[in-house]
Amino acid sequence: MVSAIYGQNATMFKDKNGTLHVSSKNFDLPFAINNIGVFQAISTAIKCIQTPCPLQHYRTGCEELLSTGGCTKCLSCPEWQYRFGCGGTSSGVCLDVTTCGVGQFQVQALTPTSDRICAPVTACKFSEFEAKSPTSSSDRFCLNMTTCSSSEFELRKATLTSDRFCAAVTTCTANQYAHAPTTTTDRQCIAVTTCNVTEFEAQSPTATTDRQCVPCSSLATLDCSDPSSRAAIVSCEVSEVTSVENCCCDEFFSLTRVTGDISVHSDETMLHFGTIEEVGGRISGRGPSRYRGQLQVVDFGHVSRVGGQIDLIRNRITRLQFGALTSVGGSISLMWNDLSSIDFNDMTYIYGSLSVSNNALSSINFNNISHIRNALDLNNNVLTSIKFGAITQIGHLLRLHSSRNSDAVSLDLSSNLLTSIDFGAITHISGSMWLNNNALASIDFDAITYIGGALRVWNNPSLAFINCNSLGSCLCHSSNTNYSNCPSPCTGTDWWHPNCA
Repeated sequence: MVSAIYGQNATMFKDKNGTLHVSSKNFDLPFAINNIGVFQAISTAIKCIQTPCPLQHYRTGCEELLSTGGCTKCLSCPEWQYRFGCGGTSSGVCLDVTTCGVGQFQVQALTPTSDRICAPVTACKFSEFEAKSPTSSSDRFCLNMTTCSSSEFELRKATLTSDRFCAAVTTCTANQYAHAPTTTTDRQCIAVTTCNVTEFEAQSPTATTDRQCVPCSSLATLDCSDPSSRAAIVSCEVSEVTSVENCCCDEFFSLTRVTGDISVHSDETMLHFGTIEEVGGRISGRGPSRYRGQLQVVDFGHVSRVGGQIDLIRNRITRLQFGALTSVGGSISLMWNDLSSIDFNDMTYIYGSLSVSNNALSSINFNNISHIRNALDLNNNVLTSIKFGAITQIGHLLRLHSSRNSDAVSLDLSSNLLTSIDFGAITHISGSMWLNNNALASIDFDAITYIGGALRVWNNPSLAFINCNSLGSCLCHSSNTNYSNCPSPCTGTDWWHPNCA
């Protein structure tokens, strides 16, 4: 009956004083039972217990026999405590109130009958910022930081309590160049410089660099392989430059004067000078050392003077026109080409050597040339006719003859097919004269009064006699050639000085 009334776990027992108790895990009711029936006492106690009290009250007096008890207000605890367990038949106890510590906030507020509940304040991640600060009763609120796109830059940095602010990168116009943006700076757009009428564009602008303007007065070199160099000539309307590299191009043809040197590109097939009237330096168009260049035609046109050497060695030249050229300040080197004829036109003076060896010349006419200061080299051609014209001296002032060992050669006509030779007005040859390996039957020195070096006439099978007119320092001849008024035979073991005795 006890379990039916009080619950499954309720028990009844009598203590040592004879007092009857009804007990469970939630209550213990002592009853003093004398002559009253147990059932009546228990029923009354049950009614007392089950009668509810208002909130913040608990029932008392149910332990009194046959008493329905009464409601008693829960006692207040000190402000640092709250009452726990007050209700039913229990008055509860006072427990200390929980205080939220540093890094905590109040999740549930303190009541007279329940403790305060605290929780840890949320810590924002590295990629987050604090959108709302925590309070004593609310948590910190975090949001993800904004990530700038590839077309944006960070205008304002993120902080612990504020988001990153991104702005669009500026786009430069066609007339601007840019300093590149970074993740934290905008692109800087700067107006492209415009060259004035006295300047030329030395370097074109790019998306990240300015145009480079240089005064026209500083323009010295035309490089035909460089578009910017060519454009500068046109922009500045230049008619004179100091030098020309990698010739040729239209801008070169429009010049009137080159005060220094001209270098010809090895792939050039035709060299002409357009409106140029004077070249102050040398003209270099020598073919590569291991094979010949591509140059086939050369026309000096209006050029009247070349101040330095003309070096066109090792090419494929078949046609050469000296045009208006009257003087060359250095040597003319045309060896190892394919020349079958050459016309000197109005040329009068060569201040260096003239070397046309190893070509295909069958005849040559020097026309108006009066002086060749250094050596004349025509060996290894197929010459059958040679006219010295107005030449009076070969080698005189500048003794820069083509020399091998101690023999300075001023006139080399060896290894041709000459059957006769007319020296014309030549009076002076300061070096040697080589006439060997020809088909000469006779030699008349005409007006020549001086030959400073060796006289070589050997290997001319038809030459039976020679009168040297007391010219030359020594004579080299074949055994079938008789001679008079000649110097002593040349001696030596070197092949340039064969023993002719």
